[in-house]
Amino acid sequence: MRIRRRADPGPLVSRFLTALCVAVAAALGVVATAQGSQPVLRLGTRGPLVADWQRVANGWLEVSSYPATRRLRQQLGGSLVIDGVLGPRTNAVTRRFQQEAHLKPTGVVDLRTWVRWIGASVTCCGAGLPSFRGPFGTRPDAYVAWWQLALDRWLTHRRLPGLVIDGVYGNITRSKTALFQSRTGLGATGVADRRTWERMQHQDDDMRLP
Repeated sequence: MRIRRRADPGPLVSRFLTALCVAVAAALGVVATAQGSQPVLRLGTRGPLVADWQRVANGWLEVSSYPATRRLRQQLGGSLVIDGVLGPRTNAVTRRFQQEAHLKPTGVVDLRTWVRWIGASVTCCGAGLPSFRGPFGTRPDAYVAWWQLALDRWLTHRRLPGLVIDGVYGNITRSKTALFQSRTGLGATGVADRRTWERMQHQDDDMRLP
């Protein structure tokens, strides 16, 4: 996936990026009431969302410099196997990630855990405006998850079916983006381009989490 960013996003976009940063930070405190359609992944859970989390976890394992994390990486032989099964190894990595992220180390992947990954991976406000134009890959991306989080808030406030936060710009995210665009007077392309991000900024109520 190519993520394009403007060097100077301008005051409108800066306000929007700031609002999204606040939304991500606020989500950490209220996410228990905003779980929505986000599945909770526990020991024994199987499926593509587990595989997405394993990819996220592997990305974190690659860059973490904490000694305990480095030791865990060595024990795993470098990374988790992407098998879509939340087994003991994925559970151990999840608990270690949660410890490093100052969350309770339950090994359960809930929305709070996904949001903490977003907050740790997104460069707020200074990197410009992301634009998702494809080709779209299958590896989770924190900027995509950032957009999904904002889009899910918009859907929730309108009592529409929510969006699973997985960081993958797939068909469902495209269709929900197209719905947002059609409801807010934009062409329903399904592409979260600059105009779409800016239009989200105007949805003031949606920047305030429940």
